Order: sequence, then structure tokens, then C-alpha cells
Amino acid sequence: MDHYSVNVKCPFYLREEPKVIVCEGIGSAASLRLAFRSAKQKRRHEEQYCAGIDDCRACPLYGAIETKYT
Repeated sequence: MDHYSVNVKCPFYLREEPKVIVCEGIGSAASLRLAFRSAKQKRRHEEQYCAGIDDCRACPLYGAIETKYT
């Protein structure tokens, strides 16, 4: 696991692997697995969407996951 997980602010983030980010799923018994072609692409996504509360709201998955709480 790399150091970027420490900076994650997104409430739906669960864990990561070298080229994967795992988030809460849309249903209560599911999770979403975002697989990237490279660790660099994963870091870019994580920096853009996962690292700040305002940034995570811009994530393409955020709105879909949030619907289970509204």
C-alpha cells in the first residue's frame, strides 16, 4: 500500500492495492473496485478525487454511492 491512503478524505473510501481503489458500493453488501492500468494512474485519480472533501464530490462515483444515504 502506498502513502496516498493517509491523505484520503472521501467518506466512501475503504482501502487500496497498488493499482486498485476500493470504495463503498451502491448497495449495503457491495463494494466498488476501481482498477487502473498503472499505479501512477491510480495515484492521479486519488489525488484528484479522494484526497479532499470538495474533490471527492466531483468523483464520477460519489453521487451514485451517496444516493444510498439520501
